Amino acid sequence: MKRGNIAATMEGKVMISISLACLNVEAAAMAMVPLGSAPATMRLAARRLRAPRETDAEYTISTSLSLAAVVTALFVAVAAGPASAAPRYVAVMIDAPPHVNGFAGGINAAGDVAGALVPEYSWFREGGRAFRYVGGILQELQLPTTGDTDAVGISDDGQVAVNTSEGFFLYSGTSTVHPTSQNGSVSTAGGMSGNGNVAGVAWTPGGRRAFRYTNSHMEDLGTLGGIESLGVGINRAGDVTGWLTLSKGGSPRAFIYTGGVVRMLGDLGRPTSFGTAINDVGQVAGTAYVVGGSMHAFLYTNGVMRDLGTLGGRESQGSSINAKGDVTGWSAIAEDSSYRAFLYTNGEMHDLNALVISGLDGFTLFGARGINDQGQVVASGCDARAETCRVFRLDVVTDSPRAIEYHHATFDHYFLTALPDEIAKLDSGILSGWVRTGQSFGVYSETSKATSPVCRFFSTAFGPKSSHFYTADAGECAKVQSNRDWQFEGLVFNVETPDLNGACPPSAQPVYRLYNNGLGAAPNHRFTTSAATRTQMIAAGWISEGAGLSGVAMCSPV
Repeated sequence: MKRGNIAATMEGKVMISISLACLNVEAAAMAMVPLGSAPATMRLAARRLRAPRETDAEYTISTSLSLAAVVTALFVAVAAGPASAAPRYVAVMIDAPPHVNGFAGGINAAGDVAGALVPEYSWFREGGRAFRYVGGILQELQLPTTGDTDAVGISDDGQVAVNTSEGFFLYSGTSTVHPTSQNGSVSTAGGMSGNGNVAGVAWTPGGRRAFRYTNSHMEDLGTLGGIESLGVGINRAGDVTGWLTLSKGGSPRAFIYTGGVVRMLGDLGRPTSFGTAINDVGQVAGTAYVVGGSMHAFLYTNGVMRDLGTLGGRESQGSSINAKGDVTGWSAIAEDSSYRAFLYTNGEMHDLNALVISGLDGFTLFGARGINDQGQVVASGCDARAETCRVFRLDVVTDSPRAIEYHHATFDHYFLTALPDEIAKLDSGILSGWVRTGQSFGVYSETSKATSPVCRFFSTAFGPKSSHFYTADAGECAKVQSNRDWQFEGLVFNVETPDLNGACPPSAQPVYRLYNNGLGAAPNHRFTTSAATRTQMIAAGWISEGAGLSGVAMCSPV
């Protein structure tokens, strides 16, 4: 899709098309994925070949290994070596219909993703349809407009900013808002913060003007001291970054707009720079030209623009930043033979492909479009022939024990496990049909005076589906054990427990429990630390269970 691409004069020599969202070079990147750099992979591999029929998905999990034999392995160190300066990831492919490519747009705190589904060979997103991927479920967004749609960001409560030929919309699932109608100008969204603020550009008769949308109000930021301005990134406080032009024919300059004041970010030796993302402490990620005429990703922090370098090629671009100051984007590799998605963390740029331990299935990540404060990354990747492209969410693999959540699309069931053997089998597809939702929470390795063991139960009494149930309440555990329909599988991890009002200790966060109320003819429970997810599930007909008004079942270490 043509997403309000901006023609900018670069160093007075060339004209390039720069996407508002992150100086979008997806078309070029896809074309430059090396044909021989990855193993030859049949296109069907991108669609995750599965068994033709899965009659009992959770039964497969329970019978695939002896739980008693692996419980003791749960808290054996996941990594028997020194911690690396860079994280490791499991890649989760967000599948798409046949003959459709997927491209990333953004990620929120819960690991929910937004982007666009585009017909094959439509590298510039013509015919694209915006989507969001929430709780393991892919949803194409239906908007009151015709033509292409493209999601550029998703808030923590699941609201999506979507660009269209009629300006941008905000889609929540229950309502659609068209902020462009407030100012009469077609407005294109560039980025979205976790709390739903939006920054972008309004196409006015007098030229391009940066705007921000906060608290349901569109605010024209004017030219910000130049002759035109463009907003791209925004944080929770409403601070905006982007670029502005000071004079006719002048070079774009990166800026921060905060508290009614514009601050220029400097340069890397040449006058051209672009701000693309800003975190809640005011650090900015972007791209600037360096001496020699190539462009490099930058991190602006403590009043200084820092050159992040490249992965060996001439160019790189920064697209997103999290609270830690980690930056993602794309970079050319040696001899500029192709592009790779990168992560910049702890003072070093890494090829994200080299940090993924499983899940890419022969795909190569060429651009990373978002990173949240948990370190999850959303990126786009293509197969070896650059014929099939998919969105991938990269989930951080930690050495501390965590309960990982999975979703089965056919049964619409959620499953939780902290057992390394089960996690490995689920991630590898040995236990097919299950996909990480992106949500997880910390657990304790040992029982102590402050913690309680969690009982896990399994039932086949609701065929053809089966179900698992978890409880940290000793009384509830004993009661379920006396029910012949439920099989006690063991004590699988440890947590702290809330008081009767649902309050957790200061060192822990609440884990909410939700029950599907028998939807789908089989019981299923979901456990989440996300208040936004809890709200979404209740809206979908699930019932809150647990202590206090919020329904807290466990307390997870922060």
